[in-house]
Amino acid sequence: MFGFLQAQEDYLTYENLSKRLKEFESKSKLCSLKSIGKSSGGKDIWLVTLSSSEKPKPALLITAGIDGKHQAGTQIAVKLIDQLLNDVSLSKLLAEKTLYFVPSVNPDAKAAYFNKLKFEKSGNATQTDDDRDGKIGEDGFEDLNQDGFITQVRIEDVSGSYIESPEDARILIKADPSKNQVGKYILITEGVDNDKDGKFNEDASEGVNIDKNFTFDHPVFEKSAGVYVASEPETRALLDFLYLNQNIYGVLTFGMNNNLSEAPKFDSKSANNRIIKGWLENDVKAAEHVSKLYTEKAAIKDGPKLPMTKGNFAQTAYYHAGKFSFSTPGWWMEKEEVKKIPPRQKLKNLKKVKNQK
Repeated sequence: MFGFLQAQEDYLTYENLSKRLKEFESKSKLCSLKSIGKSSGGKDIWLVTLSSSEKPKPALLITAGIDGKHQAGTQIAVKLIDQLLNDVSLSKLLAEKTLYFVPSVNPDAKAAYFNKLKFEKSGNATQTDDDRDGKIGEDGFEDLNQDGFITQVRIEDVSGSYIESPEDARILIKADPSKNQVGKYILITEGVDNDKDGKFNEDASEGVNIDKNFTFDHPVFEKSAGVYVASEPETRALLDFLYLNQNIYGVLTFGMNNNLSEAPKFDSKSANNRIIKGWLENDVKAAEHVSKLYTEKAAIKDGPKLPMTKGNFAQTAYYHAGKFSFSTPGWWMEKEEVKKIPPRQKLKNLKKVKNQK
């Protein structure tokens, strides 16, 4: 259903998102809206509930906008709410089930997406000391060419560890010594070395990435992961809601990981360690069934391989909250078949072009 949506540029601002969700609530008695907490920047974290009564029923929690880079997830969640509210069979579904939506877990990142100066930002409004020198923001980004975007810059240098991709010279990849590849470029973000320490923009405070701040396998001391686990109000708000609503049996996240296109595999060692880090055998069987419904019934194929990352919500929901937890980017580019043309055919085609001229 979502695999072939086209990319769009008219993403909802935080203000427009809030307005849209309030419109949903005003148009349907089956829809209610409330804030489950405030972001680091003081913005409401909205919860949309689709239910026919206040009586607790088995529920599915759908989240999006946790990593600020994934704006598409919020759009998909809002579109899904809209479609459900216009579905004549919704009342029948809600007689037995409840649907919870948190379409923008990280509203600070959503707001930052619309700043005049554009750069990839995953985190919230928390000021961070990313280089851990006791100072904040002393070496940030500079828009050197004044185009409104902070981009990456390649510098030819014998000490570099990057080479041009053989598939596209515009892309740099890490040189692989095992293939006798020697680095030719260093890669930095656009800006200058303000503090003269040989590093570029290492203290551009990008906030805390909420999808690296959860409790399972938290990446301690990693940039943008937070000073400690669940340090951020957004993280705590979502965890509190998940733990306090025991009727939630499953979680679906529109984000930067994918375990829907291909179900988790059973690994007896990981599933039987003292600290469980693999799906249980019976849960894997259930996941395979869900994956089959997703790929076959909804005709969504060729999903990208996006493995789970440390400290993310999808893993925490399964390993620490005991909920079935699935994650998908929601849309991706379709793969195009590239037909290889034999050398002689290429020559014939070239002759045809010359003759036409």
